[in-house]
Amino acid sequence: MVERYRHPDHPDRKPNPGMILRAVVEHDIDPARSILIGDRGSDMEAARRAGVEGLLFEGGDLDAFVQGRLRL
Repeated sequence: MVERYRHPDHPDRKPNPGMILRAVVEHDIDPARSILIGDRGSDMEAARRAGVEGLLFEGGDLDAFVQGRLRL
């Protein structure tokens, strides 16, 4: 690791929501109508901090997981 690039709490590193918030702005995403699927607690925390519903995927059939949680 190169020390000059090290950042102790970069806004884009989970659980910080920087990448999610930037995507919301750049792609006109409505956080209230969005979900974030992740496989770690830090994913869920980043989603929470961004105002997005987080769904914890613990493995298995991702398609079935998504279909079982979509509110159509």
